[in-house]
Amino acid sequence: MAGLNGFREKSVHCKSKFVQMCHFISGVIDKQTSVDVVNQLGRDHAIAFDTCANDFVTSQLRIQEHYIVKKNKSCDCGTELGLLTRLEVPDTARIAKSEIDKLVNKGWSAGKIDRWKLEKSKTIEKDNLRYNKIANGNHQDIDNWMKYLTTLLTSKNVSFIGLFLHWYKGGLLTERIKVKDRVVIKTADLTPSALLHMKEDIIYFIAN
Repeated sequence: MAGLNGFREKSVHCKSKFVQMCHFISGVIDKQTSVDVVNQLGRDHAIAFDTCANDFVTSQLRIQEHYIVKKNKSCDCGTELGLLTRLEVPDTARIAKSEIDKLVNKGWSAGKIDRWKLEKSKTIEKDNLRYNKIANGNHQDIDNWMKYLTTLLTSKNVSFIGLFLHWYKGGLLTERIKVKDRVVIKTADLTPSALLHMKEDIIYFIAN
């Protein structure tokens, strides 16, 4: 991320204790699965992980699970994982009568209220078009993740991988992260939409 400068290299190997506000993608694999094997399988997709010893996260994992973090030159800000969850869904509901009543009580004229309603309707329509354009657009990052996960889970060396997205306010090692939930998605049920709608602080386990 621009402006981090001296912190760039530290974030790659999960050894930093610096404070920043960024998205980072981490994951969970079976302890019997080698991180090197995972990285070899992900080479064609430019996705690699490293071990991360964040005690706050590892204390919430099961005994056979190993916590890893995605290697980066900076951070994962801009990732399409969870994109549609982060994107505000436009309010396409009708303008509430209570809103009109408030304007009447403020002394607005009927003409002024009509102009306000027209502008609000235009804004709703514009927001709706923007949302649909993003939601139905080409998601190259998601396509790459889909191919990566397929490669991983068609290998006999990987039984599952968990994906975890968190907005960091502190360091990768020191952030006090609360894992809110664990969701299992079978590979047969994995879709781009599932990745686009990921929620933060939930581990999504992709498994056969």
